[in-house]
Amino acid sequence: MSKPQLSFPSHNRTPKHHGCLNTLHQTLGTSFRTCWGRVEELLVAKELWNDHKKLIFFPVASAATCTDSNLEVDQSMSDTVDMDVEESVCLDTQVRDVSTSSSTKGRRLRSLVWNDFTRERQGDDGFVAICNHCQKVFSGGSQHETTHLKKHLRICIPYQDARRGKSGDNEDFKFNQELSREKLAHMLAMHEYPFSMVEHCGFMDFAKSLQPQFKMFTRNTHKEDCIKLYEKKKDKMCKFFNKITFRVTLTADIWTSSNMVGYISLTCHFVDDDWRLQKKILNFLSFEYPHSGEEIYKTIKKLLVDWNLDKRLCSIVLDNALSNDKFVRELIKDLSLNMSLLLDGEFFRVRCCAHILNLIVQDGLKEIGDELAKIRKIVRYIRFSTKKIQDFKKVAMQEGILSKGLILDVPTRWNSTYLMLERACEFQEIVRRFICFDDDVHLYMLLEE
Repeated sequence: MSKPQLSFPSHNRTPKHHGCLNTLHQTLGTSFRTCWGRVEELLVAKELWNDHKKLIFFPVASAATCTDSNLEVDQSMSDTVDMDVEESVCLDTQVRDVSTSSSTKGRRLRSLVWNDFTRERQGDDGFVAICNHCQKVFSGGSQHETTHLKKHLRICIPYQDARRGKSGDNEDFKFNQELSREKLAHMLAMHEYPFSMVEHCGFMDFAKSLQPQFKMFTRNTHKEDCIKLYEKKKDKMCKFFNKITFRVTLTADIWTSSNMVGYISLTCHFVDDDWRLQKKILNFLSFEYPHSGEEIYKTIKKLLVDWNLDKRLCSIVLDNALSNDKFVRELIKDLSLNMSLLLDGEFFRVRCCAHILNLIVQDGLKEIGDELAKIRKIVRYIRFSTKKIQDFKKVAMQEGILSKGLILDVPTRWNSTYLMLERACEFQEIVRRFICFDDDVHLYMLLEE
């Protein structure tokens, strides 16, 4: 008599027949349940892993436009999902059996989830599953799977507190004044809160309710903590740049604020060893006049030496200002002395695509320059005073339209001109009626001309 062989359905012999390597297709759960005791757990593990992957997203960035997205993962949720996946795929044979009533006829509850639930009979309606942590009741009959029980454990607060050791007593907690001061400095810097916030009575009372032992200092002390935190981060970044074997790209921008103060920013972009685009703002500081090419060269050259990046440059992204032309020539001449440029600096300068696009659009808008100028004057007149804005809203209400307010464009941002025209077209009839009722607008238009 030949030895019997264990067989599986021939049309689904291995999981990779269905386009995957480590999971089973969900529609095969029923046919495999009698052959493979862990199909249900593997299916749930795949579902949890898919949920886990949804928490991760990759940034999309452009060195030319100096934009990217924060790469953040909710650590607490990630830890919870990892623990649930570990429970679901664990094949430990020493599973604690939960005893049931005699009507179950000795059937074993194989899923690990029953370590945290108790299965009881409820009248003639069948069985229920009671959470051992929060005492909530769920369906627990044999016809029901355990997916809903596993999902409950992910949001069960007593269960999560027990897993992470966060009991109500917090017996292992030790207060650290210096660590709390560093966390406060990090919060002030991250959210750009004013330093005076630490002296607000409401914030001080809130901090005291969280930890009575925390000693709050003056705004100047916490300002110094932020500077120390910056120096610590800068030192860490300098050590990182000293070890890198790849090149980086810089973006620099200069502008003047509304209070006539000049600023310059220097940002570093690179692809790390894991092929992820990274962005680091190296410097953001005031920049005194004149904003000439020579002064730009002196400032950025000093910053590059300070960060030890003068020999690790691949390219630099700048707008099309004439001062930048002279700055690039001086920088290429300096970097050529130590032979640190690629292809003798032929592709060292990259012109900002956003700035080029803006120049193209502004040149095209000259075709409707007269009409655009009139619309801009009318919008500026309506936004001139609070009374004019109120009068415009009254006209809009008479027409049964909720006014959103007109938009005044900024010439250096072509998309703002588009938004201005779009809003003006939307309230075209309202603007006409406002001009008819307002006698001063005609005089204003003449004076502007």
